[in-house]
Amino acid sequence: MMAAFFFGAGGAAIITGLAQSTIGLFIGLTLMGLFASIYHPVGIAWLVQHSEKRGRSLGVSGLFGSLGTAAAAIVAGTLADLVSWRAAFIVPGILVMALGVVFFSICKPA
Repeated sequence: MMAAFFFGAGGAAIITGLAQSTIGLFIGLTLMGLFASIYHPVGIAWLVQHSEKRGRSLGVSGLFGSLGTAAAAIVAGTLADLVSWRAAFIVPGILVMALGVVFFSICKPA
């Protein structure tokens, strides 16, 4: 399921950035929401299952999750201002997919 999250959310962001119509935006944003909704039930369960200090792990995850949410507006706004609104979707989409590759090369899921 984490593969579906990383590659689905990243791919959906890229699709959104490449959209040529409102229907394309609708499809891309819908897919982003669908795949992003996988993270909390699967990612948090995975984190708790694979950590020895659960409270600390959840705290660190929450901290960086909040920092990521706060930074997202700055990053998206900067990309949209300096490049284009499309870059605000495509660049993070590529990064999410790259993080998926790193995650799976480190974790070697069964």
